[in-house]
Amino acid sequence: MAAESNSTESRVKPFKHMKYDWGELWCGTKQQLQAAGFALDAVFPGEEGGPVRRMTVRDVSGRKVEIRKEFRSEGPDYYYEASRHYLDDAAALKAWRLSLTTTYAPGVACYSGNVRSDEFKGTAQSLVAAGLIENGQLPGQPGRGKMMVTYDAQGAQAGTTVGIKPFVGYKSIKRVGANRYVIEVQLLDEAESLRRKHRTDLLYADRRRAFVAAREEFEHQLFQASVPALLPAARSHLKLVWSRP
Repeated sequence: MAAESNSTESRVKPFKHMKYDWGELWCGTKQQLQAAGFALDAVFPGEEGGPVRRMTVRDVSGRKVEIRKEFRSEGPDYYYEASRHYLDDAAALKAWRLSLTTTYAPGVACYSGNVRSDEFKGTAQSLVAAGLIENGQLPGQPGRGKMMVTYDAQGAQAGTTVGIKPFVGYKSIKRVGANRYVIEVQLLDEAESLRRKHRTDLLYADRRRAFVAAREEFEHQLFQASVPALLPAARSHLKLVWSRP
């Protein structure tokens, strides 16, 4: 029995705390994360009455912390990842995406922020009217995947899953809502891909600098909070050694 117990314990992953440019990451069980001060009274993802995969809570400083159940983790002792970002840049990323989205055709939006592909989003009718696809090519049509289908550069069906390697000219159609689809088309122009990569590198360089600045400010605030202030009353009776009484 002792040998079996040791074997079971050896499979338990250790608690981890890591720091990155973007923020901090904790990995452990519910008990370990609660011991670190997270979600003390909460029902964790995967538990009865809790969310399926992830949840967002606030730490003692008021910052958002996302707790996510590891994909292959099994109960009763689920393994979780808790992440806290130094900088909440969701609004900046949304603005970046909007700046790279244009109207391709009536009812069709084109996003050009990917390095090697363009994305076209719209209803089935608007995408067909724009000449991007034929109605029979849509997911859910006879012989097609239910949620996704991919075609090669010649228009032949290449697969119905996300595991298809995206060669040049390949076109993937995904259903993302009720009569809403996204078509991703792999770029033909290598020079355009390089220009986009350079643009993306500049974006992430700016974000990295912002992350570092936010991290330094956060750590400074923690340091300030950990140093007790010297009370004025404590200073009032201090005297230099040569002072007169």
